[in-house]
Amino acid sequence: MVSRLVLIAPGMPGYEYRDEETLAKDAILERLIASGRREEVADMLVNIWVVGLKRDRETVDSAARALVREMILDNYPSVTDKFPEAPPEFDVMSRLAEIRVPTLVIVGDSDLPDMQAISQLVADRIHGAKRLLIPDAAHLPNMENSMLFNRSVIDFLVVQ
Repeated sequence: MVSRLVLIAPGMPGYEYRDEETLAKDAILERLIASGRREEVADMLVNIWVVGLKRDRETVDSAARALVREMILDNYPSVTDKFPEAPPEFDVMSRLAEIRVPTLVIVGDSDLPDMQAISQLVADRIHGAKRLLIPDAAHLPNMENSMLFNRSVIDFLVVQ
């Protein structure tokens, strides 16, 4: 049985992405993937997942960028394959209220605007959920601000 739940930069089946910059980058990314340009795909995903849309690439830890790039290239097929869509009869959004355990929703403050919106939506729809915005992090807050991330998750999971 699940007694506590931690969601990190959650996605949401059925959520309509709205941010025009993100949609434009997704279109470019799809073309790069289709043309087999692995190195460019990896660089673009690092920019989306680690740098985010609001930060200057040079201000983001180069070791984190390099590690994520290596992880993308090492796992390229699973990273670039389309995720299967949830069946239409499985409406995740409407079922969030069924979650009845303490829930922590974590998102980086430099993550994509739609990811910010999804994390807020999830936190709002799960009774008693708390949303934690990790500063100086984009889509991988556990890698970018690991000390705060780890401390927050441990504090949440360890119930005295």
